[in-house]
Amino acid sequence: MNSIQCGRFISELRRERKWTQTELARTLGVTDKAVSRWETGKGYPDVSILKPLGDTLGVTVNELLSGERISPENRQNRAEETILRTMKSSRRVLRLTSLLIFIIGVFCLVISLKLFYNMAVFADEYNTSPAVVCGGWPWLLADWLRLALLAVASGASGIKFFADLRK
Repeated sequence: MNSIQCGRFISELRRERKWTQTELARTLGVTDKAVSRWETGKGYPDVSILKPLGDTLGVTVNELLSGERISPENRQNRAEETILRTMKSSRRVLRLTSLLIFIIGVFCLVISLKLFYNMAVFADEYNTSPAVVCGGWPWLLADWLRLALLAVASGASGIKFFADLRK
């Protein structure tokens, strides 16, 4: 599923029919800029557009995603390959998202713990309660709850990321 190869294929099919990008866009109900992005490989057509695009250009969705015409005897094999590539790509995106959430969560957790430490040092230095420093017991409890939720979310994301790595 190479976006540049797919884009070139869409461009070839459009030119075979002697259509402009604007005419193809009007037929599909999208902008000509969207068609331009597909053809330059800067993006893929939306999933809801793939079937109408294939029908309009006279090819299957599998051929669109593969970026080439597929002979009838190879269609089944190519369909399986395309599905597997798509699944692998979506798994990669999920993995990266989990990693990003984990890293951001750990960063926020460290900053929150540092702020709590500073608050405790301040309270100790001025012989007062941490609740007084943060504005009262409800605010202190809300801060602890926020910290706990952050730790749980970060931990769950980290567990998912490392579990996905083992697959």
